[in-house]
Amino acid sequence: MNKMIDYERLRRTLINDYGAQMIVFSGALGFADMRDVETADNDELLEYAKKNHIDLEDFYINYKGVSFGREILAQFQEWGVNDF
Repeated sequence: MNKMIDYERLRRTLINDYGAQMIVFSGALGFADMRDVETADNDELLEYAKKNHIDLEDFYINYKGVSFGREILAQFQEWGVNDF
């Protein structure tokens, strides 16, 4: 099954991660990576996600076009909400 990925949500997550790395660890390197992610195409975003061990299942879009992480989906299912 071919799953669609919410690339803009992935981009925002990567930018936030690199921004945090810039502040905490690497300074200019984190900034450079953050800037690269801002202009990356979808294939490049997937490479950055792989490099940073990001689980893409958290970015899959369901059939109604909504992107939720697995934890949120599990909570909805626990509440008996399965139509989304």
